[in-house]
Amino acid sequence: WHAWEKPTELGERFIRHSTREGATVLDPFCGTGSFVLAAAKLGRQAIGGDTSEEMLAIAAARGCVRG
Repeated sequence: WHAWEKPTELGERFIRHSTREGATVLDPFCGTGSFVLAAAKLGRQAIGGDTSEEMLAIAAARGCVRG
């Protein structure tokens, strides 16, 4: 999706080892949403934000809901 995108597997590993199901994960620099999607996949509440509309559009295309 983007040249600087982090692997979803990396996000899943961090989230799995540092939070429990149902926890809230905040990613204030979410970029294309990799960690937000990983958190949701693992049963966490995920909140992400970014200053780049381009990155947020990619995150939305990947399945992150904009609110």
